Amino acid sequence: MEKELIDFDQWIKDQQTKEVNYFAVFDDAGAVLGVYPENAVVDKKNKILIDAKTANRIRQGAIHLHRCFVDILKNKFLLTESVSKKDNVLHRIPEKSWSEKEYFDLYIEYYHQDTTLNIALTERFSGTRKDVDVKSKSKVFNDSEIKVLLYFTDYNDPNILLYALSVSLNDLYESEKQFNDIKLPKKFSVYTRRYFDDYVLEIK
Repeated sequence: MEKELIDFDQWIKDQQTKEVNYFAVFDDAGAVLGVYPENAVVDKKNKILIDAKTANRIRQGAIHLHRCFVDILKNKFLLTESVSKKDNVLHRIPEKSWSEKEYFDLYIEYYHQDTTLNIALTERFSGTRKDVDVKSKSKVFNDSEIKVLLYFTDYNDPNILLYALSVSLNDLYESEKQFNDIKLPKKFSVYTRRYFDDYVLEIK
């Protein structure tokens, strides 16, 4: 039986134009261990599809692995560089009573009677707030000096500033930050420049 000859030039052309899917392999805490083409991760449990441009930058060393992580709850691949530059616009933090979401990344709680304010990260990001079962924790901003800026204003009016706070994310790892003698009106709003997707405000 005569074998069919392969057009080698066409084969090379097909290989060059064939799209390669890349996956980031990560541990139970969401730390990325490596980036590989699809055929190399068939037997890997913890993997997530990433775009080819980002994959190639990681493989070439332009992006270091310690700057990569996966938010396991949201099944989302993130870079600390992109997160730290996420948004330069002020966003109002929603009140918990109005939110339909079940899990949050950063919690702000104000107690009228005690005039105290608590700020906490979720356990997923090495904070203290247990909002979902996690096997382990991930520090999103390792060795960073990123600060959460909170602007307390008149209700629905960011132009009338009542109070401003600055909190280092490093201070929220494994602990909560409490501020005392914070006197705010019965109704107020809180605005911030986001580093995370989901913030929540609870007034008690």
